[in-house]
Amino acid sequence: MKLRTLLLAAALLPLIPSQAQPQNQAQPQTKSAREAARLNNLGTALMNQQFAQRAVDTFAQAYTTDPTLALAKLNQGIALLYLQQLPQAEQALTLAAAKAPSDPHAWYALGLLYRNQNQPQQSLDAFNKVLALDPTDADTHYLAASMHLELGDLDAALAEYRKALALNPIHASALFGLAHSLQRQGHPAEAHQYLVQFQRITTEKLSTPLTHTYGEEGGYGRVEVASLPVTTIAAMIPVTFRESWRTPALPAPTSGAACLLPSAADATTLVLMGAGDQAIRLFRQSNSNATFEAIPPAETNIHLPGTGLACAIGDYDNDGLPDLALALTTPSGEDQIHLLRNLGGNKFEDVTAASGITPKNHPTSLTFVDFDHDGDLDLFVTGSPTTSTPNLLWRNNGNQTFTDWTHESGLGGNGGTSGNASTGGNSGLGGSTTSAILSDLNNDRAVDLLVTGPSPAPTFFGNRRDGPFAASPLFAASLPPTTSVTTLDFDKDGWMDVLLTHTGAPGVTLWHNLDGHSFERVPLPLSDALSATAAIPIDFDNDGWIDLALLVQTSTGAQLRILRNLGPAGFTDVTAQLQLDHLPLTSPKSLLAADLRHTGAADLLLTQSDGSALLLANTGGSRNHSLHIALTGLADNKSALGTKVEVFANGLWQKWEITTPSGILAGLGTADRADLVRLLWPTGVPQDEIDLAAYKPQTVSHTGTQPKPQSITELDRRGSSCPTLFAWNGTQYTFISDVIGAAVVGHWVSPTQHNIPDPDEWIKVPGSQLHARNGTYSLRFGEPMEEVNFVDQVRLVAIDHPAATSVYPNEGFLSAPPFAQTKTIVTSSAHPLAGAWDDHGNNVLPLLSHQPLSASNPQPTISNAQSPISDPPPPLTSRHPERSEGSPHSSQTRTSPPQAAPAPTYLRDFTNLPYAGFANPHTLTLDLGPWSPNRPLLLLHGFIEYFSASSMYSAWQAGLTPIPPYIEAQLPNGSGDKTGTWQRIVDDMGFPAGLPRTVVVDLTGKLPPGTTRIRITTNLQIYWDQALVDNEAQPSNEAQPDNLRQTELPLAHADLALRGYPQQIDGHTPGDLTYNYQSISSTGPFVPHRGSYTRYGDVTPLLHAIDDQFVIFGTGEDMDLEFSAAPLPPLPTGWTRDFFFYANGFVKDMDFYEATPFAVGSLPFHGMSAYPYPATEHYPDDPAHTAYTAYQLNYNTRYESGSPTRPYQFHYQPQASTPPETNPQ
Repeated sequence: MKLRTLLLAAALLPLIPSQAQPQNQAQPQTKSAREAARLNNLGTALMNQQFAQRAVDTFAQAYTTDPTLALAKLNQGIALLYLQQLPQAEQALTLAAAKAPSDPHAWYALGLLYRNQNQPQQSLDAFNKVLALDPTDADTHYLAASMHLELGDLDAALAEYRKALALNPIHASALFGLAHSLQRQGHPAEAHQYLVQFQRITTEKLSTPLTHTYGEEGGYGRVEVASLPVTTIAAMIPVTFRESWRTPALPAPTSGAACLLPSAADATTLVLMGAGDQAIRLFRQSNSNATFEAIPPAETNIHLPGTGLACAIGDYDNDGLPDLALALTTPSGEDQIHLLRNLGGNKFEDVTAASGITPKNHPTSLTFVDFDHDGDLDLFVTGSPTTSTPNLLWRNNGNQTFTDWTHESGLGGNGGTSGNASTGGNSGLGGSTTSAILSDLNNDRAVDLLVTGPSPAPTFFGNRRDGPFAASPLFAASLPPTTSVTTLDFDKDGWMDVLLTHTGAPGVTLWHNLDGHSFERVPLPLSDALSATAAIPIDFDNDGWIDLALLVQTSTGAQLRILRNLGPAGFTDVTAQLQLDHLPLTSPKSLLAADLRHTGAADLLLTQSDGSALLLANTGGSRNHSLHIALTGLADNKSALGTKVEVFANGLWQKWEITTPSGILAGLGTADRADLVRLLWPTGVPQDEIDLAAYKPQTVSHTGTQPKPQSITELDRRGSSCPTLFAWNGTQYTFISDVIGAAVVGHWVSPTQHNIPDPDEWIKVPGSQLHARNGTYSLRFGEPMEEVNFVDQVRLVAIDHPAATSVYPNEGFLSAPPFAQTKTIVTSSAHPLAGAWDDHGNNVLPLLSHQPLSASNPQPTISNAQSPISDPPPPLTSRHPERSEGSPHSSQTRTSPPQAAPAPTYLRDFTNLPYAGFANPHTLTLDLGPWSPNRPLLLLHGFIEYFSASSMYSAWQAGLTPIPPYIEAQLPNGSGDKTGTWQRIVDDMGFPAGLPRTVVVDLTGKLPPGTTRIRITTNLQIYWDQALVDNEAQPSNEAQPDNLRQTELPLAHADLALRGYPQQIDGHTPGDLTYNYQSISSTGPFVPHRGSYTRYGDVTPLLHAIDDQFVIFGTGEDMDLEFSAAPLPPLPTGWTRDFFFYANGFVKDMDFYEATPFAVGSLPFHGMSAYPYPATEHYPDDPAHTAYTAYQLNYNTRYESGSPTRPYQFHYQPQASTPPETNPQ
């Protein structure tokens, strides 16, 4: 879905692509015709907003209102087509084509429909009718070529592909189709050339292939608007502003800066700059809502004399209370920045000294921003240089301290100090800056910064994720210096535009964002402005179109101007209509727009240099409806700064970016609710909230409570884990585990290193959970989250062994090579330990002695007792010298399982840190008891709450690095003066590579003679629920012992399909989860990576060998794997059968600190030295490797644009799945 089409189509005809224009339509003359056209255009907007069923109903209503409007029937057919209601779609489209045979849209849609029905000749006939009407449409030539190919006419297909490319040389689909056809025709070298062109233009986003998604199948595949007069923006409702409150002037001038501090009670505290004995003044709302009253410093605990310069609001410590940053000049002339931590109830604590923030410039503005997307707010300071650069960036370390990160980020704004042009240091700001705002101007999901200063254009600091920001002027123009900046999407095209003030005429400029590539100036009705001090967006009449409020200086003095947005007609000055044309002003400085009186309409707060402030109350704006949204981050910063918000309401669409913690007030026009609020959080979490009621204005009650906005908390969503495995147990598919979690590529480890993937893993599938049907064993291997998987090989091995023994694969997540060697471990005498103690000396042996929960043992007996089985270990206080006595620890924490379905209880004797997957350093001490030196094996069952690339980055900022679990042994008596001391024997024992599984640690030759106690130390969140030891002697033939028989089962068939999302069921312990394959949602809060995937259907040939010819699949997709049971011999008496499943491949997620988070490419391969790999290496798809070119052209034919095409919500429905009815051949 292209954002440029997310418009109220009736009002924005000039902005709709030319092919979506109505064909030779006269404007409707009768009342019914005009109403039908309005309904049709409302349906178009609903279709563009993914409300296809509502669009169908609205188009039907339009056609009923005016049966001569064939366009409405055509649009209804297109909407039905994308709802997959094909018979109804065919009926509607056939009727539309009969009524308007000269409209190519109808024939194009019929061509798509027949293609979906696998009727290539009928589809080709329809596309040929389009070409007869419009021979210049490259999309239709491509689709006609595809149908020729389906019909076996290779020469005709090649001709049509070439026609498409003659019309559009970068038509991505035609390039791929031509390459594929040339490969089939026996011209691999030429095919490779076109494949390389396709890869280049899609990687560089020069062109996007056609897909099967609405809005991405060509211009003629979109619904059309009906012609209406352009002036369809509703007339302005009666609105006026009146002064309802004013503070007195101060004896000394101030900067006029102001901030709004939201409170837990949904009231607002006003923060104004002061002078003299109070550099900052706080005001709370009175019960009348129309005025504010001063809060005495004794109540706020803020005692800061001097002159206030700037303020910023943001929850820097993520405790749920927005904090306050303040810049001031002391009475002695010293510049200071203060960080004031919110204690609640308008009381603050000055934590500046502890934070590490110090004055290094003469500050002019403060901006909280999560520049590195690590979930905490950093502080950006503009100003003029004193001992440093004009700008300063204070990076939040995540532990309530900050580090000066100006040089590393390239945000200093002075090439001589913070870098050079190539690293983003030279911004051309000329030595001073005045203001800044965060915004993702290029829509690459990384927050950028715009900074104003003495240059004609603000400096755009582009976020490159890894490395310094790249600085460049936003545009080239001859204008006075810029003084302030804000962003808004005034034209509803999905790109944030830029509003600036200048020190001279024209005072204010508005710049239209052209798809993130350039900016063009927008005319404003402002001919007499000599300069300006403030310009902000405001929807004063709640019509859903963003208006402008400006403070300008004219030849007659300072004035407040309001410019109303008329959509395609531009802006018009309505200051006089709002009764603001005679407002007396004294050197006004700043403006804030917010619903300060809780009426549902935006008021204006205006400050002046004499320290006074006045509240201009909006009267009448609430006649239209509005939606007040307050956001709270979860994995992201609590203030939600940097979140993108889209609001859909009855055909009206608008986009916002959160730059302050106050949320947004979105006008809805006459709609009484928002159909959909779509969020994209800074770390990439998409979220949909549906059917949100409009704001209901109220007055403050006698208790002082305020009406509440719509509060939305970030979805508690796991974006990545690894692909999951399900097995057919004779009745249903049951969850086994996640697989190849250690195969993730491109994860940030340090500023100079990415992770080293381990591409393969063996997983045990208990025989009780895998039953044959129709001669095959059936497994499902899929992606339940937001990752792309590159699976190269799958295998299934039957492990037959005596029932008294147990078998395990030799697997575990190791931090670096060499990784675990493939072998099967057999145990027959595994037994509980002699003792086990947690980090505080508590006996935890009962927690580690029970049988883990499994299908064969669904009701484990769990003991919570802490009986003294053996002596406790020695004191452990000295092994972590970095701890202080007051450092926090959690005692053993467990949630009792519900009585109806007991859940496994895991040992959890550590404190989870704010960085996912990290904990305080902790130790588990184990007494192995008597052991044989032949082969002491330690068997540990548990799981890990995975760390992520982002949490690795955040932990690194706080000075932490992961400590893989290492093992120490306590030296026994008789070791001289070393008796009782601890000696490291294993540097990295590994840990479970995901959800619950057993890790086997072979201690042969590592334990000092006579020792019985070992301890495991880590700072990772690893949860254990069983620890056993086995002392059985090593078998004489380890490769094929007498008590083990292994049989490889050939892969009979593999089929890739879009399956949806099995229901995720969270356990009581963080990170512990399972899945229900019988409950499936077709949608979820995930976005596919952009790029080429393996086409659906038979993928068996790709999975036989490790050859870098992957099955590439993504979110919501899985493979049906069928393994032949024919080679299996009968089981000997007293034996049992388990299975080992093997997968080899790679995984990529969408973590912000993944090297290439949003694209499928570049493809990984087994010989790479790292990922991303250097320019000296490449995937083997060069002309010398023709098999790989053929693989990509024959299999990876399905393209995903990465654009949102489905709701971001789970809607689970019962869905039974069974293996194929016949034995696949």
